[in-house]
Formats: sequence, C-alpha cells, structure tokens
Amino acid sequence: MENGLKYGDSITLKLNSTNKQKFTTILKFPTLNPSKNEKFVIYFRVLKLIYIQLQLNKSISKRQLYYMDVKLFKRQSNVDNCIDALSNSFGLPLINLKLHASQKGLIFANLTIDSFNLSKIQGSCLIPNIISLYPPIIKFENNEIPNSIIILEKDAILSAIIDKEKNSIIKSFNKSIIITGRGFPDRMTKDFVKLLCQKYNSTPVYGYFDTDIYGLMIAIEYKSKLSYSCSPNLQIKGALLFPNKRKIDYIPLTDKDTQMISSQLKNSPFKKFESVKFQFKEIQRSMFLYVKRELQIDDIYNH
Repeated sequence: MENGLKYGDSITLKLNSTNKQKFTTILKFPTLNPSKNEKFVIYFRVLKLIYIQLQLNKSISKRQLYYMDVKLFKRQSNVDNCIDALSNSFGLPLINLKLHASQKGLIFANLTIDSFNLSKIQGSCLIPNIISLYPPIIKFENNEIPNSIIILEKDAILSAIIDKEKNSIIKSFNKSIIITGRGFPDRMTKDFVKLLCQKYNSTPVYGYFDTDIYGLMIAIEYKSKLSYSCSPNLQIKGALLFPNKRKIDYIPLTDKDTQMISSQLKNSPFKKFESVKFQFKEIQRSMFLYVKRELQIDDIYNH
C-alpha cells in the first residue's frame, strides 16, 4: 500500500460487511476521480490512526479522532461513516478498536471514578468514558452512599438546579447524583446509569421528564426491560400534568404530537408501557385535554 501511495501503483481496498445486510465497499487508488481518491485517503488515514491507538492501548472518542486531521476529514460524518464501515468489516465493536462515541450526557455530583474527579464546584461535567476502565472504582463523597440518583430529561433543568444550589444556603441535592442524557440518552449515558444503579443498589432512582410523547419515550429508554434497561427501578416523579400550584403553563398539542402518540399506542405492545404506568396515565390525560406540559424546576423541588 505504501508503494502505491508513493509511486501510483494501483491499490484496492475491499471491505465486506459482517452483518445481515450484506454489502461491500470497494475503494481504488489512484483514480481519475478526485473525490474517490480523497475518500480512499480518508480510509487510509483513519486506519493508521486506529492502529496508533491500538499500539498505545488508549481509547479515544470519534470526535477526538476527527480533530486529528480536520483539514482532510472536513466533516465528522466522513469519519463516522468510515469507522462504522471498518468496524462492520472487521466484525469488531468500537471498544476493540480503542474508539468510543463522543460523550453526550452530563453529571452533577461529587464523585471519583478511578482517575476522574468530578466536583460540584465545577458545575456539570460530561460523563467520563468508563469503557476502557471497566470495572471502574467509583467512590461517592467521603465514601458515603448517595441519598438519591436523579435522572433529568433536559440539561436546561440541570443548569437551573446547579444555579439554585450554588445560591442557596440549604443544599437540597447535596447528597445526590444528578444525570441528564440531554434528550434521548446515548449508550454511554445508559451504561453509566446502569453502573451507578448496580453500585448503589439501595439508593432510590428518580426520573423527571416532560409530560409529552418525547418524555414518555425517553423514560422508556431508561426503564423498559424490552430494550436495554439501565435503571429498571426508576421511579418517575414528574412532570405532573396537574401539579399543586396556581399558575400552570400548558402547551397545546400539535398534530405531530397526536400522530406520534397514536402511532405509539397502536404499534407498540402494551408491555412497553407497563414500566412507566405513571407517565402513561399522564399522556392519556394529555390527549384527552389536548395539552402537554414541560418539566419545571419547581416540579423537582416541590415534589
């Protein structure tokens, strides 16, 4: 291959898929098509960077790999497509290639995970990559057991909690671990939640989500046993469609909302909703009244 790159000898890179959807990626170099030449070089560069990480025995994210040669890669999607094709062809998960998805979820806690020191003084932090450290050593503040593990749908609520905790004398969540997947959680966030739930199996886990179809589906992502359940004991506490307060800001349902709710109720087995009965009832009320409601910080502090 090196001679081909230097002297223009013909090179063919053939990648056969190993999953059920059989396909083959064939790249030739050099060609008269500049875009095809560039695509081949991207694959070659990614292969070389993966080889370096294997030699170093150190895991990096897809995003980090992209920043190693931004000028060549141009877009993150070019790197992602290349990595997926290589992983598929090798029949190996990303972990075996010393790669992992970029972190998405956030955590707010005083927690030590091996060499990672998370502190509430810093505010929220990206959930650390724990795959390469498995099984990691987790220690809560002063080696105590947390009072609760709280899962939030959105990072905006987490930011509001952090601001309130910093400016309050009484710290309501001083002994809690708060996590958000920032919408639908990625696999790394779910793995991390599962690890915490296993480590602190006597600690209650509470979830707070919007009273809409998206909140319902996100809650199922964490709790349902029909998919990858990372927190089967999750207790959903809100948001209530009718909270105990005078002023309530309701949002009218859109046609898309009703279509999605109807589709979920029609096409999903009822067992899918058994684990989220509380929120399922709230969605039924939402459909009847044709309104939905977003989670507010008061829903958490007043519950």
